[in-house]
Amino acid sequence: MISSFVSGILDNIPVTAGLIPIVESFPATGSNPHYFWFMLLFGGAFGGGLTPFGSAASILAISILSKEGRPLNFIYFMKKLVPISLLLLLFSGLYLTFLGFVLKVI
Repeated sequence: MISSFVSGILDNIPVTAGLIPIVESFPATGSNPHYFWFMLLFGGAFGGGLTPFGSAASILAISILSKEGRPLNFIYFMKKLVPISLLLLLFSGLYLTFLGFVLKVI
């Protein structure tokens, strides 16, 4: 879940790409290495929604809104979308835990 909070501060694609060598270095013994790849994927994708500059889609949407004369300020974005992003991160963590440790699919 570190990738999600770093993706909220920086853009999510470079963060995910930068964390690939770290995930590759995890030992395959003791736990399923695919679980860490999925954690990186979900954390990077959903963590990008924590701040307006965390993902390219957010930046594009804010610029389009501002061109249309409906600017979106930082505080409003944070109030509305941080709870949604945190719920997505929580549910994705539960989902991955269920798939990885209960069903043993990944």
